[in-house]
Amino acid sequence: MLTEVLDCKQSTNLRWARYDPATKILEIDFKDQASGAVKSTYAYDNYPPDGWAALQASPSPGKFFAYHIRPHFTGRRLGESPAAPPLFAAAIPRSTEAAKPEAPEHSSDSLFAIT
Repeated sequence: MLTEVLDCKQSTNLRWARYDPATKILEIDFKDQASGAVKSTYAYDNYPPDGWAALQASPSPGKFFAYHIRPHFTGRRLGESPAAPPLFAAAIPRSTEAAKPEAPEHSSDSLFAIT
């Protein structure tokens, strides 16, 4: 399993984002505003590869999340996050929750347009 990682250290809300193109799962670590440490991790199922590419290309991952991910995808909270490791091994277990039903597919024509 190949997991791609995006370091969002410049964002005020996000710390890390990980994407597994094989499973189409996007994981996002959110920061604690006071300390900057990871406070929670959410997984977004059935997240399309073009959405991941758009998130990586975005000048503001936090704004991209607010406009293009949060309103269109339902996240599920995962257990404790690792404390911002430099690389994420694909073998790190992230959740023991049951899989959620598939979310509807979204057209990339307007959903991931960077504005």
